[in-house]
Amino acid sequence: MASMDFLVVLVVLALTHCATVMGVPPDVQDQISALEERVAALEAEEHEDHNEHHAVLFSVFRSAADNVVQNEPIIFNEVMLNGEEGYNATTGIFTCPQDGIYSLSYSAFLAGGAVVQVALVKAGTVWCALQGNLTDGSFMLSERTTLLRLVKGEQVWVELQQGTLHRAQGPARMSFQGYRISE
Repeated sequence: MASMDFLVVLVVLALTHCATVMGVPPDVQDQISALEERVAALEAEEHEDHNEHHAVLFSVFRSAADNVVQNEPIIFNEVMLNGEEGYNATTGIFTCPQDGIYSLSYSAFLAGGAVVQVALVKAGTVWCALQGNLTDGSFMLSERTTLLRLVKGEQVWVELQQGTLHRAQGPARMSFQGYRISE
């Protein structure tokens, strides 16, 4: 609460105490009532500020590696969380809704037989990548986490840049998650 607001609260308390002890003319009572309303409004505003935490976070999965196109955003078709609606399940792109530092992670099943690279792309530039050069017939689940400073409107996505992804069976899924950790 600002210092001026604190002074208003003190004046209201003092006037209320005096009014209780000595009795107050009607015009002073009106002023006290107006000040009490102002204090109530300030307290409500402060309560809203403290409870207005909207988490910027998302957690999305892709159940199959079929139809992943190189050099295009991977579309994660299972949206588990999408606070502030930053992730677009149609495009596969996370658009930053609030400036801040974000923790972003992604995972993929890299397939063997060729060099595979899956990148985290920020505004069209590769920020970091998973790479593998596995023997034919093998595969490996790889995960990468990084911290990025993002500005509102900047876009981040995951893309296959080289090779192919393993078509995992069962509950194994590729993932992409992120959340804002500070301003």
